[in-house]
Amino acid sequence: GGFETLAENLIRYKNEKNLSYEVYCEKDIALKQGFSFLDAKLHPINLKANGFLSVLYDLVSMLLASIRSNTVIILGPSAGIFIPLFRLFFPRTKFITNMAGLEWSRSKWSFFAKFILKVNEFSAAYFSNILIADNIGLVHYIKKKYKFEPKFIPYGGDHICSFKEDQKLLKSLGIDKNNYDIAIARAQEDNNIETILKAYKDLNRTIVFISNWEKSEYGRYIYKKYSYCKNICLAGPFYNIDELQTLRKWANYYIHGHSAGGTNPTLVEAMWSKLPIIAFDNVFNRHTTNSNATFFSSDEELRSILMSTKKSQNLDKNTENSYNIAIKDYSWDKVTREYENLL
Repeated sequence: GGFETLAENLIRYKNEKNLSYEVYCEKDIALKQGFSFLDAKLHPINLKANGFLSVLYDLVSMLLASIRSNTVIILGPSAGIFIPLFRLFFPRTKFITNMAGLEWSRSKWSFFAKFILKVNEFSAAYFSNILIADNIGLVHYIKKKYKFEPKFIPYGGDHICSFKEDQKLLKSLGIDKNNYDIAIARAQEDNNIETILKAYKDLNRTIVFISNWEKSEYGRYIYKKYSYCKNICLAGPFYNIDELQTLRKWANYYIHGHSAGGTNPTLVEAMWSKLPIIAFDNVFNRHTTNSNATFFSSDEELRSILMSTKKSQNLDKNTENSYNIAIKDYSWDKVTREYENLL
């Protein structure tokens, strides 16, 4: 996930020697890491960070962070409702909130959950000391909705540049080098997984779609429906960079279906991988790539693109441009320095 990758790389690429990070995370993660990651302390929270208990998890972790630190970085506005309370009791503590990508707009949430997420977003927007938006589209949304100017800081993607190729992986999946396209996304509806797979069904092209298929009812439904297709390889989940980059290295296209969120880390990683990108058409994906991609809005449109697309001069130009954008805007050294300037 974007926030986990952000937390890891803020620590890994830290420039400011007088700055120290403390991270609040689930107990089993802290235990596994020996209560530290590089020079950062890990504080165990004996609660689950997802589901109903996530509200209590947020409350406890924010309380401990406010007691121990002079600045708290909150990744995502899901705990925004607590910020005014903590600012009242800890007036010297500064709260920086990364606003994420309109979490309430995701189709997986119920009406009540969406309402709560909107309340959290409202509270985070009005009571944080500083707001961070990871996409220019989100900057425009926050300025229009809340009349505030957030700080634009995206994610880095160059952590994937150094990897060891897994020679056996392609063979184990039954695919050949340079003979498949790739997509990577969590198994949820707003990532347009079925739209993509409908486009590939019966096409004379192969796609390797990496996801956490067993983690949700939707994922299991998709796996059952499309796993029989000979040209569709439903693989994963893979979290190892060596495995992911091996698959990216030998792919023809990266298909990006995310319709929610701001700057999606997998899209930035595809740009760093010099992959030709075919992305779902929305304002966030266009801002991330500066429109240096081919865009689709439906399975029919994606199918048409796949049937007609060749590695033309224009496609190569888009790929080169998106790679140059990644170098310019999406390096962890730059992202880290931006966060450290705020701190």
